[in-house]
Formats: sequence, structure tokens, C-alpha cells
Amino acid sequence: MPRAVPRLMALVFVFVALTATMDTTAAQTAPSGYAGGGQGYTRTVDQGVTDLDAYWSLVFAEAGIAYRTPEVIFYEGTTPSGCGEASGPFYCPIDETIYLSFAILEQIGAPDTDYVRITIAAHEWGHHVQFLLAVPMEASNRLELQADCLAGAFTGHVESLGRLDPGDVSEAAIASITAGDRIGAPQDQIGAHGINDDRLTAFMNGYDDGLTECELPLSVGSDAQNAPAGSRPAALPNPPASAADSSTLPSQPASPLIISTVLPAALALSQGQNFRVHEEGTKSLGQIASEFPNPTLATTTLRDLGLQESTYRIFAADNPPTDAAGWVELHIHRVATIDGAAVLLPILAEGRMTTTGMQQVDLGLFSDQSVAMAGPAFNGNELTIFARRSNLIIRITGITPSGDPTSDVIEAILIPLQPLSDEPRLVSPELWALFPGADFIPSGLTLTEEHARSAGTIATSFGDVSDAERRFQAWGWRESAARVYTGTSPGADPNRVEVVGFRFATDQAAIEALPYFLDARAAALNLSEIEAPGVGDESRAIAGPTDSGFKTTLYVRFGSVLFRYSLLGRGNSTDDLQSFFR
Repeated sequence: MPRAVPRLMALVFVFVALTATMDTTAAQTAPSGYAGGGQGYTRTVDQGVTDLDAYWSLVFAEAGIAYRTPEVIFYEGTTPSGCGEASGPFYCPIDETIYLSFAILEQIGAPDTDYVRITIAAHEWGHHVQFLLAVPMEASNRLELQADCLAGAFTGHVESLGRLDPGDVSEAAIASITAGDRIGAPQDQIGAHGINDDRLTAFMNGYDDGLTECELPLSVGSDAQNAPAGSRPAALPNPPASAADSSTLPSQPASPLIISTVLPAALALSQGQNFRVHEEGTKSLGQIASEFPNPTLATTTLRDLGLQESTYRIFAADNPPTDAAGWVELHIHRVATIDGAAVLLPILAEGRMTTTGMQQVDLGLFSDQSVAMAGPAFNGNELTIFARRSNLIIRITGITPSGDPTSDVIEAILIPLQPLSDEPRLVSPELWALFPGADFIPSGLTLTEEHARSAGTIATSFGDVSDAERRFQAWGWRESAARVYTGTSPGADPNRVEVVGFRFATDQAAIEALPYFLDARAAALNLSEIEAPGVGDESRAIAGPTDSGFKTTLYVRFGSVLFRYSLLGRGNSTDDLQSFFR
């Protein structure tokens, strides 16, 4: 198929080819295309998998990004996997394995040919590529359609090498159509694949124009969000060195965090119990799903949300005093994305409340997001807190034979939370990608600070901390990041510039957050509202004299992200602010 043909015509040609293929399918006695003869591609499915690996190895190498080959397992019926029991073709990010079963082709009425099978493998390989590049998960069909596009790009590649037989592209396109969601199926949820027209268009976009149409983050030197898992931390590193001097600011992510190291090797609480390690280890996705009332549904949910790994350590102490815990569990779950972790936390919490009968209690906000619950346990009184920091979910469970374990559980949950880094490339990768590069430094200023504060920390800067915590939870707080510039000389004007970003779950949440942040800052610094430049989806500004100089602040909303730009100088810095923003 010529690449120069406009996309609309290309789709028409595919539909014509599809019609011809459908009319002759019954007369075919053997699969055509990838397994065909002549000068075409005569490789088997196994060899097609080899070609997929070679293709993506080359793509990543050209982008200067590390690549890892996934394991590929062919099976029939069902098979165990790192993400639970597998049925049908799917990719498991926990064990980085593509599981291929092709019984679904007969079920959906798609042609069962070698190249259709390779197209399915190419789609699942696309999910592995998304995992390596930390493509954010979202409640839409975007990830699945992107995987279709990547399969199309591979198809165009092997065609350019002369390895396709007549009919191969048509067969792959038929499979895309027949595997689409039913008309009317919701497309605004994780796991949606797109209706037949969507899937065909996505496949043909990749086939016609290659990877550029698939919007894959493969540029050299991209931010940590776009780095492969082998070269970027999948969660958080140890805290960076002090950023007092711009030369100490980290330019590359630190070494990946082994999440088990976040758990304390020994537990020492202020009430003095003599704790011992009772049990420790890891849990598979299937083991975690088995703790839910509906393990089958839980398996699908955990897989779709990107649960990657889980580890735990349980401590026990004999004869604890009243109100002191004799049993403390610490669990950590790593999720592929911040959004996935934010959605998963209340699901885990609700599952535990359902199975234990505990009730939710209000203990305030821990880190970026938290849920607490309490109730009787078989051996005393239990309190459990789920807390999220970036893409990590931490669960602390404390049980006391008598009394209330609250003080011990709060003390225990701070142990794994405190050492987690505020380094924005790691804690807030999606938001940090929106910031200008580190080489952008306004004239007369130097970059002196970069950080990513948790929602709980930022809430303490508001007059009513509890109210701020409740609002942040209701708005679906995701992440924050900040960059601070200071003057290179005493006479610099402005002598301090702050750029701070906050990302929420929805556009509406950011709409509600903007006046709340602006009013709180205006009241705290006695600033007055001024005319704001018409930038972003919405903007408002405040300014006025303070003890440290004249301060001007601009709030700008872009969708679900709210930015604050603040300048401090000797005089009215409104013009400087607009210039800096541009």
C-alpha cells in the first residue's frame, strides 16, 4: 500500500480489501499472508516474535533509550502469570511477559492466520513498550488505541522489508475491526479498547505514517516520565543532596528504589514494645486479588490499573501495654503510574473494609492521599491506614489486644513515608514534564531549588489545615512540583521567582482549586487582585508590598493543572511577571 495515499483513501482501500477478504474467507483452505509462499514473508509466528523484538530494539537504540526484551509465553486455556490467572492474549507488567492465546479469534469471528496472530503479538508488545516508557494510564481507550497504532507501525515496517504477502494487511485490519468494543460501550474507563472504527483508524495511522502518528514518547533526553524502566526509577530514590547550590541540582534520576528497603528492618515505637519480624515477603497480583470479595474482578482491576509489585513485613510483640499495638503490618504496592495508584488506593481500602467490617475514620491526610479505617479484629482492635506517595501505596495495620492502636499506627506510617524523596523528576514525573527545561534560566537569576511537596505538607501552609486536606482529597490530588530561581546579585530585580504546579484528577477540580489557592495566598500576604494576562484556560493575579519586597503572583490553569508564578522584587513586578510567563 503506497504511503503517499491520503489517509481517507487508504481507509477506503482497506475496506475494499476487507470486503474481498470476507467474501473469499470460506473458500480458503490454508492461511494466507505471513505464513504464505512466493516472495512474501514465510516466517512462523515464533519468527514474527523475533522480528518484533528486533524492531523495537532498533527503535529504542535510535532514540538512545535502554530496552528490555519481554518474555513471550504461548498457551491454551488458562495459565498462571505474575498478574494472576491469564486467559486470552494480554501483557503483564509485573513479570514483563506477553501471554499469547489465540482462541479468541474463533470467538470473535476473526481470521486465524499467522499474520493476524503476529498482529495480536504486536499489540501486546505495544503495551510492553508503553510500560518501558512509563506512558501514563488514564480512564480512556487511548492506551489500547496507541497499541493498535504501534502494531500498524510494525506492519508498515515489515512490509517495507518485503515480508508481507497479499492479504496480510487486510487480515490484520479485519482482526482490528472484529475485536472492537460494541457500539455504545463506555470509552471513558481504563481497559476500553475502542469501537471497530477507532481500532481500524489507529492501526492504519501507524501503518501509513509510522511511529510519529502513535504519539510515543521516544525522544532522546526526555524527562524521567518518558525514560525506560531500566534507566529510570519506577518509584522513588533516596533524597537528593541539598539544592542550595544550583550545581547540586540533580540532572538525572537516581538509582531505582527497591521498595522493600522502604520497610524498616526493625520496628521501634515510642511505647517500647519488643517487636520481632513475624513474617515478610512479596505478594503476587493474584494473591492480592484473592483478598477481595470478587477475586476475578479484582484481578482484572489490579491488572488494568498497573499494579507492578507488592512487598510486606509483619512485626509482632508479646504482651504489649494498653493502647499499644502487638501486631503491625507494613505493606507497599508499586503501581505503574500516579493516576493508577490514585484510583487503586480507595479500591484497596474499600476491599479491606468490606472483608473485615471496619468503618472509615477521619485521621487527616497522610502524604498525597489516604484512607483510614478502624474496628474490632479477631485478636483485638485494629486501625489501618492506606497512604499514597507518588505511585507507591503504603498500608499500615496495627492491632492492640486492648485499647486504641491509633498512636502506634500513625507513628509507624511515618517511618516509610519520611525517607521518600521530594525530587520532582521522580515523585511528579507527569507534572514535571510540563516545566521548562533546567537550561531555562531568566536573566539575572540562577536555579536554586527544585522540589515536589506532598498534599499533606502543602495543606499545612493554609490557615485551616483540615479544610485544605479535605479539599485536596475531594479534588483528587495527584502531584505537585516547584522550581525556584534567585538573584545572582544583591541588586537583582526581581530577586526571586517561584514556579509551582499542582495536578488534580479533573479539570473541574482545578477550576475549584484556583480561587481557593489565590484567596488563601492573598489573605496570608495581604495582596490585592490585579488584572491578569489572558493566558491558559483561566488566569487570575494578585500583587502588593510585603516585608521582603513587592510580590506579584499569577495563577494559570491548563486543564487539570494549576500553576502559580510568583515574583519578588523591589518594585511592582507585574510587567516582569508577564515577560517571565511568556
